[in-house]
Amino acid sequence: EDVVGQSAEGLLDVEEGRRHADELGVSSQPASLVPALVRHGAPRDWTLTTRSGERRTMSLSFTEIREDDLLIGYLCAGEDVSLRLRLEAAQRAALDRELQSVARLEQADRMKDEVVSTISHELRTPIASIQGYGELLADGDLGTLAPAQADAVAKVLRNASRLSVLVEDLLHLDRLGAADEVPLRLEPSDMAALVVQSRAS
Repeated sequence: EDVVGQSAEGLLDVEEGRRHADELGVSSQPASLVPALVRHGAPRDWTLTTRSGERRTMSLSFTEIREDDLLIGYLCAGEDVSLRLRLEAAQRAALDRELQSVARLEQADRMKDEVVSTISHELRTPIASIQGYGELLADGDLGTLAPAQADAVAKVLRNASRLSVLVEDLLHLDRLGAADEVPLRLEPSDMAALVVQSRAS
């Protein structure tokens, strides 16, 4: 009852009509716009205002009404797609947040790799110095050591060697991170010797 007898100009939002007219390259007057919408064929989204003032998005399609091949009017059919569009917008926002989180994690991973690589390279020099002076002490080049001193120096050298191996492992992992494939080298290990070595350290 509210719309019977009204012009189509009063049913469609003026700004929405101009938007669609601009996109279709026609005048926003209904006499030009509606036939263009019919020719376009596919439904188009219109933001319309309800009686209560709420803005809703309707997917509208326009078709001709003909009688004996004579155009007597147009039929506009619509579907309220407001909820679907809100859900799609929420999904896009969630995806954007997920992509941002992935980007931050990748950046943190790169920074971690850079820190590990830098620290590993920086540790090589002091470890080499500890090993060098330890070997001088163990060989007696700086004077004869008492048995307790020789044992302490031996432990220092073993632990310096372990540190050196750890640093090389870190550098190896850093190189593997940049490689496409991870080469594996399998070899037997003497577990008893490893336990004795660990206990002695």
